[in-house]
Amino acid sequence: MERRAVATMNEKKEFKLTSSLGKTCTITMDLHHWDKIQAKAKGLKWAGACFGFGMLTIFIPIVHFVSVPAAILATPIVYLVISKLFESGIEYQGEMNCPECGKQQALDGSCREWPTY
Repeated sequence: MERRAVATMNEKKEFKLTSSLGKTCTITMDLHHWDKIQAKAKGLKWAGACFGFGMLTIFIPIVHFVSVPAAILATPIVYLVISKLFESGIEYQGEMNCPECGKQQALDGSCREWPTY
């Protein structure tokens, strides 16, 4: 049985930032592109956590009448949404010095879009 390696696409990019007063600085960003295999693995992890929560609440009286069916119904929905959300996503991290005051700031975020069906 052949095992396929997961392709990770990480890259570094530099951007030039200019303030309204004309001062400039350079930002180095680390970009991480999610591929389909990684997105599905993340979706399975979250769906498993949702299903596990439902199974843990079996032993809690009265709560299990709502939580177990909700978790069972939510498991495939969570998988689909998380895998689609990360499938075409890019996460970025970096640091920059403000061109005006020189203060160092951390940049962190993502360029994901909610899936549309």
